[in-house]
Amino acid sequence: MAKTPRAWSELDKAIMAVIIKARDTMPQKPTLREIEEATGISRSRVSDLYHEKNGSPSLQEFISLCLVFELLPSDVLEEANQTLQEKTQSSNENRAKLALERAQHASEYGLAAMEGEKRDAEDYGDA
Repeated sequence: MAKTPRAWSELDKAIMAVIIKARDTMPQKPTLREIEEATGISRSRVSDLYHEKNGSPSLQEFISLCLVFELLPSDVLEEANQTLQEKTQSSNENRAKLALERAQHASEYGLAAMEGEKRDAEDYGDA
């Protein structure tokens, strides 16, 4: 029976973004083969992790990659969590701004609910 890979959460994606950023800032980026030799994670799996394919990283893979790139797992988690909080805050601010803009121009939008008699009149064709 085939195993279904675990879906990528936003935290998984943020964690891999931190690891990839660390790799990209290295003076000489290690090859997939070098990462495979250092971690025991196959080249294809490392590539899958970099491209967010075939299941999110396991705890062992996460820690192994952190060690290769000389990162503390706790620092990676903290940075990934901070990134998610900033995205959430930005997203919430954008939603609030959009809601305010729509509220200020409510007459430009067809509303699904109307008040009292106006609603009743339209329901019965009296409008």
